[in-house]
Amino acid sequence: MNFHEVQNDLSDSRHALYATTTAVNPDYYESLPEDIQDKVDETIEELAEECFKIQEKRNEEALESIYSDNEVEITELSDEERDAFQERSKQVFDTYKEEVGQDSAEILDELQKEIEQAENGMGN
Repeated sequence: MNFHEVQNDLSDSRHALYATTTAVNPDYYESLPEDIQDKVDETIEELAEECFKIQEKRNEEALESIYSDNEVEITELSDEERDAFQERSKQVFDTYKEEVGQDSAEILDELQKEIEQAENGMGN
């Protein structure tokens, strides 16, 4: 069941362009020979753009499906509304970092940097 099948309202905030990440157990990764680590890193970098394209296509298809459902009222946020939403949500990141510990906080910081880089690369 999709979320739009159980609710009547949706705010399109464009908040989740890419919801997938590459993860590996750090102990396992560090146990690999350096040349294998390099290959893993290269492969991830080579596939990143294609992964973004696939995810963007899936997001567009899902949104088209929701738009075609006449029972869902969709509100598209203006740039000002998106900015206000982002500003208000920043406190959630701080709370999360306090609750999950340093390692997870560092992962979130890295993810936020990558999101910013991706958005800047796309002209957003």
